[in-house]
Amino acid sequence: MDEVRTTALHSVVDRLVIPRLALQQPNIARPGRFGTSLSESIPTVTDFALSSDLDRSERVLRRLQGSGASFADLQLGLLAPAARRLGTMWQNDEISFFDVSLAAGRLRHMMRFVALDLFTESAGGGFRHAILVAPAPGETHTLGATLAAEFFRRDHWHVTLEPKCCAADLVRMAGSQHFDVLGLSLTSAPDVKALAETISEVRAASTNPSIFVIIGGDAVARDAGLVDELGADATLAALEFAPSRAQRLVDALFGPDR
Repeated sequence: MDEVRTTALHSVVDRLVIPRLALQQPNIARPGRFGTSLSESIPTVTDFALSSDLDRSERVLRRLQGSGASFADLQLGLLAPAARRLGTMWQNDEISFFDVSLAAGRLRHMMRFVALDLFTESAGGGFRHAILVAPAPGETHTLGATLAAEFFRRDHWHVTLEPKCCAADLVRMAGSQHFDVLGLSLTSAPDVKALAETISEVRAASTNPSIFVIIGGDAVARDAGLVDELGADATLAALEFAPSRAQRLVDALFGPDR
C-alpha cells in the first residue's frame, strides 16, 4: 500500500474510531467484554451503514437495548467496532473511499440515535463540575470529542462541547465562563509547541485559575509523554470511565463542592 493511501486510510479510521482515552488501563474496553449478541451484530450494523438502511439499524439498536445492552455497550461494543470494520474493509479494497465517507455519516446518526433517543436522561440531582470539551485546535476529527462529551453529560457534568474551534475560541470561552476542566481530544499528532502555548493561554485567561486540563485520544495513547510536553494535568483511562475518574481528580484537588 503506497504512502498516500496509507495516510488516507489512517485519516478515515481516526475519524471513525472513538478515541479510547486509555493509558492506565488500555484494555478495559476490549470488544469481547460486551457479549456475543453485540459482536454478532457488528457486520449487520456495518452493512446497514453502507446501504443507508437507517430504519433497520435503529430497530436493531432498539432490540439490543431491550435485551439489556447499555449506552456504553452500544457505543463502544457495537458502533465503534463497526467503524473499525469499515476501515478494514477499505484497506482490503472491499469498499471505496466514497463508501466509507458516506457510511461514517450514517454511523454518526446511529450514535446520536443511541444517545438522544434510546438513552435520554434528565440531569436530575443537579450538575457536578463544568467541563469544556473540544478537539485540539487544528484537529479535524471530531467524533472522539463528541462521544466524550456525551459520556460526561450522562454522568451529570455540565458540558460545553465545541467540535470546531480554534485556539482563540478556547481562550475566549475560558475567560468568559467558569470551567473546572478543559478536555481536549487528540487523534492526530499535534503541533506540540502551538498546543502547549494554547493550554498556557487558556490557563492565564481562565476565570478559574485552577482549571484542570485533561487530554485523550489516539495520539495520547501512542505517546504518553504528550501530557508533560503539553503542560496538561492528566489523561484518563477508558472513555466510559472518564467522567467518574475526572470527578475524583477534581474532587481530590478542589473538594466536592467546587
